[in-house]
Amino acid sequence: MNVLFQSLQAKKPILDSAAGNAATQISEMDSNELDVSQLNQQIANLRLVSLVLVLSLADSLVENSLDEDELPSDRFAALLAGLSGSENDDDEIDDIDGPTLDVITANVQDAWATLGADTKLIDTALSGDVAEADQALQTIAEIVESNVPDSDELDDFVKEFVHGASSAEIDDDGQILDAVGKTTVKQGKFGKVIYKAIKAVRNGKITVVNKRVAGKVKLTPKQKAALNKARVKAFSSTALSKRIKSVTKGKRAGLY
Repeated sequence: MNVLFQSLQAKKPILDSAAGNAATQISEMDSNELDVSQLNQQIANLRLVSLVLVLSLADSLVENSLDEDELPSDRFAALLAGLSGSENDDDEIDDIDGPTLDVITANVQDAWATLGADTKLIDTALSGDVAEADQALQTIAEIVESNVPDSDELDDFVKEFVHGASSAEIDDDGQILDAVGKTTVKQGKFGKVIYKAIKAVRNGKITVVNKRVAGKVKLTPKQKAALNKARVKAFSSTALSKRIKSVTKGKRAGLY
């Protein structure tokens, strides 16, 4: 069992939508199948976390399992905050680590783009206009739901997304460069897999603005339940923050 997703596997029943079932299948994937060693452990972990976040959010929105008066952007913020900070006794996320939030958000954008959302839609989902962001998040959820690979192809998709660019050069569009510097577009059965976040982390240039995640985030019961399905129990907040701070230093940290 991949320890990163023990919490997802333990929080059954299985989610109903295709995205929910995909998130559950990821939780049950064997770490040996993922061969995480092909990619730096820290980046691979966060890449997986981000993909589970995307699938969990899509499941919540498609299945309309939000709290009363909860907005799509509220659920997105709760998941981001919960995976980027620590929770106190009052069900509040009150110690959000900036570098962690930035790296996860950047990888979420890669996952959205890989699963079919266009750049304009992604930018709108992260904008400060709540109404437009909510509409964009709902649209992205439907796109993700329609493009999640079938169960028998999901393992291969996860491997490709997580460590398909483990030692490759990446262009500014997040696509792999071949030995002579030309873009190698992996269309295959999954379409283009995007690796912009990996390139940014390697260069120490993660810059993400998400105005919805700041200060304390109070969790509603359904938000907490969704977070518990997606959160990474293998790492404490402190340990995860240390890993991210090392990752964002890139080559100076001796990671590449």
